[in-house]
Amino acid sequence: MDMGTWLPRLLLAALFGGLIGLERQFHGRPAGLRTHMLVSIGAALMTLAGISAAGTDSIANLDYDPGRIAAGIVTGIGFLGAGAIVRTKDMVRGLTTAACLWFVAGAGIACGLGMILECGFSVLLVLVILTVFGLAEEWIPSSAHRDAIITASGVGAGELTARCSEALEGIGIRIQDVEVEVSVGDSAVRLVFHLRTRGRFGRSEAISALSRLEGVASVSWLEQKSET
Repeated sequence: MDMGTWLPRLLLAALFGGLIGLERQFHGRPAGLRTHMLVSIGAALMTLAGISAAGTDSIANLDYDPGRIAAGIVTGIGFLGAGAIVRTKDMVRGLTTAACLWFVAGAGIACGLGMILECGFSVLLVLVILTVFGLAEEWIPSSAHRDAIITASGVGAGELTARCSEALEGIGIRIQDVEVEVSVGDSAVRLVFHLRTRGRFGRSEAISALSRLEGVASVSWLEQKSET
């Protein structure tokens, strides 16, 4: 395979992977510009190596199933995608970044096979999805997970749990789980409500409703923001 064939394919693989990586870098993801470029170039190089081993410059002249090349690369890239995904309680982070890594591997394969126009259009489409549709997601009502932490004294844990549950459900907040901690020495009670809300969330309304309950000393919130 001559330089005029493999060099532009590798350079374009680096360019296409870098465009996706820049978008991820802008959003502060660990897998950014360099990672996406390396994945795309690596996939293109392995594809070129497979084609070269068959003694041809084009996929049309291969005498074996070219899908085996792609299958091996996609399977191998799985460990990077798995490393980008982090799960904490009910929230999963990094799914979009993992999908981007998977995509740039495909882009590298396409470049290695000489499918430049198809790859370029796909990269453009993905960038539109990541930017335009990313902004649109902010306006789409979705479920969110929050923790309400309530501390109180002079009231029983069971009674406090029932009052807080009634107050939260009264303003339309769904309770998924409750953790109860009781300090025997000073009769202090600490409740952690794992909540699930949808659409606009009346945070101040919820804090006000809980703070008015008898015996409640403090109310704090931990918002689990989703990250892609």
